[in-house]
Amino acid sequence: MFKNVNTISTSGITSLTTTYNSLLNLTTGIGNIALGACTLSCNCTGSCNIAIGHRAMYNNKTGFGNVGIGPQALGSSTSSRGNVGIGSTVLASISTG
Repeated sequence: MFKNVNTISTSGITSLTTTYNSLLNLTTGIGNIALGACTLSCNCTGSCNIAIGHRAMYNNKTGFGNVGIGPQALGSSTSSRGNVGIGSTVLASISTG
């Protein structure tokens, strides 16, 4: 089940994914890129995030301007801003910083 959410945001602004369960809960978040299964799955209103890798930034809900590259990178981030994590499970326990 692949889902392309180029235009799924209820605000009509573009976010992009083509992978399983990525950006699953997106409502008004804009300018997100999610590549990899379950990336940015909990994201609702977070914007300008880039998540690449299995479950990267999985729990992000309202975070802004984060980059997570690698499996589970920034995996517990919920509302953090301006973080860059590259590598497997890097910054996996950060939530709001």
